[in-house]
Amino acid sequence: MIWFRIGVALYALIVGVLALWILVTEIIRPAVPYFPTEARDAKAFAIGRSAALGAARFGLIRGELWTEAALTQAVPAVFDPDPRTSRSNLADIRNTLEHAAKSAPHDPRNWLMLAAFDSRLEARPQESAENLKLAYYTGANEFVLSPLRLAVAAQLDWAEELQTFVQLEIEQIIMRHPELKPAIAAAYQSAKPQAQKFIETTLQQADPELLASLTHPPR
Repeated sequence: MIWFRIGVALYALIVGVLALWILVTEIIRPAVPYFPTEARDAKAFAIGRSAALGAARFGLIRGELWTEAALTQAVPAVFDPDPRTSRSNLADIRNTLEHAAKSAPHDPRNWLMLAAFDSRLEARPQESAENLKLAYYTGANEFVLSPLRLAVAAQLDWAEELQTFVQLEIEQIIMRHPELKPAIAAAYQSAKPQAQKFIETTLQQADPELLASLTHPPR
């Protein structure tokens, strides 16, 4: 009987500690958007940087907390870069992104931010392309990611696999999310010549009217 009571007491203690652990992380955890859609969102992420990192360190193994911590660091650097940012600070941001990707490999936000970080700040096109493919594999139907995904893709040399992903994304936007057509236009305007030709070919079938507006804008 005494061992039963001891077992129940230990079980209650463990449950209590776990509940406290979860509660504290939720108290510390800042309220940040799921993902940025434009440059002005960077400020909201920057404000929560310290709290998000503290929650992730306390949560330790909770991947979603590390994802939020990585976003609060990387989003301002990618969307509103400060030329005074040191190489060591950039390395710290990338390390946090890598840790988040390992902690939550199913979350496409981690792979996309790694791809954007490598493309815009680190000049690592090969790594950027690989991480972008992982962002598609893990979240092809998360269209909140489309503006940044297309913007990053526009700066890369496209292998056949990446071409397939981009084509499907453009077609899905036109059919199901026409409000995101400006993201296609923005990617087209900043794309490399090869990427521009691919977008044009895709739009010939998917949306000739959008293609005409891109290639022959009104004066």
